[in-house]
Amino acid sequence: MTSTYAAGGGLFGLVPLIIIFPLLGLLTNLLLGRRMGARFVGVVAWLAVVPSFGVAVTQLVALLAQP
Repeated sequence: MTSTYAAGGGLFGLVPLIIIFPLLGLLTNLLLGRRMGARFVGVVAWLAVVPSFGVAVTQLVALLAQP
């Protein structure tokens, strides 16, 4: 028996975001970091990592809910 989550739908469809958020932060910092300064780079890095962590925790909860 296959689950909707195991088939790639549901919450497990968010897995690529774990990589995409930090990559977007990296690209933003590479393109705008020198012009905006160290504080901007730190904020962008933080804003890239926190949602990635949130998605990872969501994936953990979804995995633990599976039989």
